[in-house]
Amino acid sequence: MAEMFFRIYKNEDKERVLDLYNKMYQQFIMFERNEDYLKSLMSRPDIVDEGVIVGELGGMVSAFIVLAVNEVENLREGRVLELVINTDVEIDIEYLYRYIENSFKEKNVDMIVTPNLFFVKESNRCNDWLELRDHMFMTYPLNIKEMIEDTIKYNDTEAVWLNKKIVFNTEKGKFQIYLQDNDIKEDIDQSNIVNLEITTTIGVLWGIMLKQITVTKALAKRKVKMPILQIADCHKLLNSIVLKKDFLLTFADHF
Repeated sequence: MAEMFFRIYKNEDKERVLDLYNKMYQQFIMFERNEDYLKSLMSRPDIVDEGVIVGELGGMVSAFIVLAVNEVENLREGRVLELVINTDVEIDIEYLYRYIENSFKEKNVDMIVTPNLFFVKESNRCNDWLELRDHMFMTYPLNIKEMIEDTIKYNDTEAVWLNKKIVFNTEKGKFQIYLQDNDIKEDIDQSNIVNLEITTTIGVLWGIMLKQITVTKALAKRKVKMPILQIADCHKLLNSIVLKKDFLLTFADHF
């Protein structure tokens, strides 16, 4: 089973940390079951009816990182937000490919739909999810190896996202993502869509690792009753946060 945690480095006061996560919770209220929106989503022509996997929890945590990065900008220089996924199996990258693909095949999945929560402009990051929600899901054919290779290239790599450095560490036994300030000064076109692959990759990985993925087979094309996607309960998610020394925030897969 997997354990995932955030650590905000240096001594941050308790109230500020909790306030950050309260802000995150407010952003997720809209993801509570919304049947009309889900029907609209599933009626899109690029959503297939043969079996769709939705990495909801992974996408939610992706959004947590987006919001946390915004907050990190307000912290003192040198703060680093670190996310680490530890598993009880030793994972090398080839094992990871097989593990994910086999999980999909067992569920008769041939298409991935994942929340695209990095589809945001620098000018209005996280300010109005409703305005962006029509662009917040993306579909990938089932080619996990290619999808992951595009992002992490087998070894540690770096990508620039909104003037932050994202470092993927693929050492055996863990999958680490560091988000930290850097000195990059290049202007970024605010109209660009940024790093779709990153969202897809970590959304799928986290969804599988935490065993909180919903597989839907009865979709709108077959004109059946719309399945309600089981979005992770935000209250339970927040209640699972354990505040420890150095403000280590732990999300375990018991919720």
